[in-house]
Amino acid sequence: MQQGQNNQVTVQQALQIAISHFRSAHFPEAENVCRQVLQVAPDNVDFLQLLGLITSHTGREDEAVGLFERAVKLRENDPLLRFTFALTLQKCGQLDDALRRYKEALTLKPDYAEALVNIGNILKEQDKFGEAMQAYQQAIAVRPDSAEAYNNLGTALEHQEKPKEAEAAFKKAIDLKPDHAAAHYNLGALLEKRGETEKAAKYYAKAISFKSPLAMANLNLANVFRENDMLGEAIALYEYSHKNHPDDHKILAELVRLVYNASMWEKSAGYEARLIEMVREKRSGIYIYSLLCCSDATAKDLLTCAKFQSPDEDPPPFSHDKRKSGEKIKLGYLSSDFFEHATAYLMAELFERHDRSRFSVTAYSYSDNTDESPMRQRLKKAFDSFVDVSDLSDREAAQKIYDDGIDILVDIQGGLTKNARRGIAAFRPAPVQVSYLGYPGTTGARFIDYVIADRFVIPEDQEKFYSEKVVCLPDCYQPNDTKRKIAEDTPTRAACGLPAKGFVFCCLNDNYKITARFFDVWMRLLQKVPDSVLWLPEYNKSVKEVLRQQAKHRAVDPDRLVFAKRIPLAEHLARIKLADLFLDTLPVNAHTTASDALWAGLPVLTCVGETFAGRVGGSLLTAANLPELITTSLADYEAKALHLAQHPEELAAIREKMDETKMHMPLFDIDRFVGNIESAYATMWKKYQAGEAAHGFVVEQGKT
Repeated sequence: MQQGQNNQVTVQQALQIAISHFRSAHFPEAENVCRQVLQVAPDNVDFLQLLGLITSHTGREDEAVGLFERAVKLRENDPLLRFTFALTLQKCGQLDDALRRYKEALTLKPDYAEALVNIGNILKEQDKFGEAMQAYQQAIAVRPDSAEAYNNLGTALEHQEKPKEAEAAFKKAIDLKPDHAAAHYNLGALLEKRGETEKAAKYYAKAISFKSPLAMANLNLANVFRENDMLGEAIALYEYSHKNHPDDHKILAELVRLVYNASMWEKSAGYEARLIEMVREKRSGIYIYSLLCCSDATAKDLLTCAKFQSPDEDPPPFSHDKRKSGEKIKLGYLSSDFFEHATAYLMAELFERHDRSRFSVTAYSYSDNTDESPMRQRLKKAFDSFVDVSDLSDREAAQKIYDDGIDILVDIQGGLTKNARRGIAAFRPAPVQVSYLGYPGTTGARFIDYVIADRFVIPEDQEKFYSEKVVCLPDCYQPNDTKRKIAEDTPTRAACGLPAKGFVFCCLNDNYKITARFFDVWMRLLQKVPDSVLWLPEYNKSVKEVLRQQAKHRAVDPDRLVFAKRIPLAEHLARIKLADLFLDTLPVNAHTTASDALWAGLPVLTCVGETFAGRVGGSLLTAANLPELITTSLADYEAKALHLAQHPEELAAIREKMDETKMHMPLFDIDRFVGNIESAYATMWKKYQAGEAAHGFVVEQGKT
């Protein structure tokens, strides 16, 4: 008897040693102890269970499941064992089996609140939010002090579009457990979605203060700062997160973008280099606009990044029957930008002028459906049908497009720009799918057949860096709205904060497009051209001060930087006539802003880069018959800008030429453009009807 007791003590000691190793993450040592005991006592349930946890933690899920199955058969009435088994199954992704085991644990222990919470979590993951709510409510009934149950109930209520009830649940979780980081984060996110950013920021800050691994609270607080023009504070939080998560490519990508938005170029070099490395490591989900900011990113890098934006899911394809010839081609335009947006300003007249004898034209919009702006109203009238899919899932939106019989679906955002829903086109609801205009580059997506461009933005030797087949329009890929009004009254220089005399350089691009290399050039120009100023957009007050300091560091009086506030487009177009020369940027050129400048009669000086985004200025100027304003190196760009500033008669001749030929330029010949793009669509459809695989082609001028 005594010997047996000694043996029992020895087994218990071994179990405590193994558990100690496990808790210290010394998994090989813990496993060794377990296997030694199981050699002599193969039916010891405690060691089977612990070995199951070890093998699960070390990625051997199949072995773990087998060990737990043996243990459960040996000890059928142990609810904790079944709960632990269910946790392992849940971790392995075997959700239905995990549910079954949790329910078995509940049968043995009806007040098992933790099991009820985890049942709710699985149901929520399976999008069964109503059933999940019931599970959480049952957990609260048996354990009213369960902060976890209240927090998870709040997330389920939010998914059920019950924000007030969700808010009450999150607050109850916080009352029960004041340091519950997830509840603070969830309540912050709910308040931010509701527009209560100040309150949201407080809850995010609380979540961060608890030192929990909840990195998203830190980042969401940073995003609140960014939305409130507190870019320095946002960058500080992202830098903190990057320091703690140096291999998180999504944090780094956002940090790169923020640094450029804030014009804090001294921080950019190391971050850029690492981001490009991560792209070349083929990390998925890197925000591609962050990569566009990087001067050293190549066209090949952009293709790699686009391919790994999100894995293509290959959902079951729709079947597409070939229609009889002679019917109208059904065009569908997909976008979230059908409102007062730069892309809408370019495309509105194209939509209006499509030949209705050959095409029927439908908009599929997932932008703010409460928008009542003049542009939104104009766009609604421009289409034969304006369909709001903002409240539909990607699958439901794709089904709608398919049911409408769309032949050619044109994704204006390429699935990559802000608020884009890549998943809709991924279902391939149309037999021919096209990326056009909104994103300047390749989508990297197998479900996009064509990209519409021109030979300047995509030279023939660059086509290999596009997953789509390239269709080149004969002039410029970009449409222009000739109905853009220019206010009749041009404001005075004084009204715009400009000096009465002196040369006015301007760049009205977004801040993220301005790099240190180009700013250096601009400051040298100011130094060499007496009484000149640089006119920039005032998108953010903190950036204004940063740019002033950047000028001061380059020995330029900060007062020679003049900032233009946002005003309505017609007034803006009248205002920019006061400038003498628009200075373009790289690696991302001016796009809509360059067209606006040319429409208003302001010469644009560009520098050509390698990628699509850095070649748009050259395309526009070619179509405006102004090749003399295209440069191919930074040195030539600087020399040309200085020459024009010092020879005002040459600049005056260019402006006179622009004024005389404006409505005859290919760039602003909307009828010519519509004919060319419709020819492209017709050729795509003809190839599909003939059973041909998609392949690139060049549209011939005037051919339909």
